[in-house]
Amino acid sequence: MVEMNFKKDFIYERLIRRLIYASILVCAVIIIYFIASYPGYRMTGWAAKQACSLINITGQSLSQVKAELIEENKLFKLVSLKWNPETGAVRASVFGLFPNKAIYRPPLGAVLIFPGYENKIKSFPKPELHLSSAENRSCYPFKNDHKVPVGVDKSKLKKVLTYAFEGSLSAKKLVCTRAVLVMWKNQVIAEQYAPGFSRKSLFISWSMAKSVLNLAIGRRVYQGAMSLNATGLFPVWSNDKRNSISLEQLLRMESGLRWYEPYTLTSDVVTMLCRKPDMGNYAASFKRTEDNPPAHFYYSSGTSNILSLLLRRSFSSDRDYVNFLWNDFLLPLGISDAQLEFDASGTWIGATYFYATARDWARLGQFVLNDGVLNGHRLIPEGWIKRTIKPTLSYHSSTITNDPLGMSYGMHWWINKKNDKNENWMNDVPNDAIIAWGHYGQYLMIIPSRRLIIVRLGQEKENSWDENHFVRLILAALPDKKN
Repeated sequence: MVEMNFKKDFIYERLIRRLIYASILVCAVIIIYFIASYPGYRMTGWAAKQACSLINITGQSLSQVKAELIEENKLFKLVSLKWNPETGAVRASVFGLFPNKAIYRPPLGAVLIFPGYENKIKSFPKPELHLSSAENRSCYPFKNDHKVPVGVDKSKLKKVLTYAFEGSLSAKKLVCTRAVLVMWKNQVIAEQYAPGFSRKSLFISWSMAKSVLNLAIGRRVYQGAMSLNATGLFPVWSNDKRNSISLEQLLRMESGLRWYEPYTLTSDVVTMLCRKPDMGNYAASFKRTEDNPPAHFYYSSGTSNILSLLLRRSFSSDRDYVNFLWNDFLLPLGISDAQLEFDASGTWIGATYFYATARDWARLGQFVLNDGVLNGHRLIPEGWIKRTIKPTLSYHSSTITNDPLGMSYGMHWWINKKNDKNENWMNDVPNDAIIAWGHYGQYLMIIPSRRLIIVRLGQEKENSWDENHFVRLILAALPDKKN
């Protein structure tokens, strides 16, 4: 009897021990899952969105996109991508976990799907494109392509393109240029594309979109719907330090809102782009770190998406909003194929996502060079460009956001002004250069003193692109400044 009780006690004890071990294991798995879910969902969100955009908009293959993602971060080897060629949708997961899905809806690009936003995404209006605006009112029809004007050195132009696509033999770094276009005095003098790309190809803007956002807001200011001096921009800001932030301070990145910009899996910008259906309101929810505006300069994609949300709120309906972006802003400039991408709530992600051809970027550059005048008609306020390129006094380069030394910032455009140490970012480039600058070496540069527009688009990962040298080669091919 004693022996039987002993055996029962032993069995119960072993069972309890196993239950305890199992409970510990289950708890450990749950804890590991939740720890892994933070970067996991961001990885699959980023992968699904990028793949959906790059496959459907830029025409890259799934394998190309996967290779680029892995080049960004080796952890993307863990991500499984599935693309539906009939719908354009992309699903991403890690061993079946942390699933994310992005769908494609041209010309509104790709969008991540979030629970509760499916109907909003489905019902969001597409623009009613008035293509005649682009055909009849385009101020930049690109006539006389590549008929190099007298005085331009053709052999030196050839060196420009050789450097752009082959790089320096001594650099021993891979140059990943995909498109180059140079316009001088309203005429294309050089244009070339990497294999697989052409003048019809759409290219991702990355942060060059911020400069496009500046022009769209300028158009809306000209229409009297927005004001640079406006404050009290959000009701939730009304009772705290954010209420005094002005529209111009947002454009100059002087909001003082706490933000962490670097593209890491834990940063605010990646959280916004991969995990937030309403990006503008997410960024606007951050508190101020400084009491008195203007605050110190801090480059923030969150600030740009706040501005994009304010642009949207200047309209009485989303239909008016999307029609404005195409019919009243892009199409008159001759930009008919561009795609803008919107978040799940319906706001253009103006910090990051604008897809256009190299020639479209040149059209935007010509619009800036013409001071916002189209065929004799002004579309943005007189003095807007002049105010845009006025240096932001609080600007200082930051290693956190990788701002270049010897550069300055205006209103969502970079400027090649000398800093307090009398340094330029690009020593061989005129001081009046205005630059839209994007991730991985995307550049639109306008040099008014030389009537020059330069577009360079690529996928630079090794910091091998020397913009100063590239522009120096272009300037050397042009006749003397007096001509």
